[in-house]
Amino acid sequence: AGGLSDEAVMNYAAYDIHRPPDEYAARAAKLRRELVTVGPGEVLYLPFGWWHEVRARPAEHGLCASAACFFEPFFCRFQPRTWAEPGPILPN
Repeated sequence: AGGLSDEAVMNYAAYDIHRPPDEYAARAAKLRRELVTVGPGEVLYLPFGWWHEVRARPAEHGLCASAACFFEPFFCRFQPRTWAEPGPILPN
């Protein structure tokens, strides 16, 4: 055994949101995007399940760092890759 799971966590996009495949282009165009710059000493909280992309910009001296804390959600939604619709919500 080993390798990738047959299930996917639904808070990851199945495609590159900046260059979506043709079958997702119309839906991707409707996504509401927000650009946020987090400065030194600031924190950005993202609720469970929010899709997000992180891009880091190094400071003038080249240092770039980030930290993430993950809390176990009460519920999760798993979906086999072959399903077209999201799977059921299950207790974690």
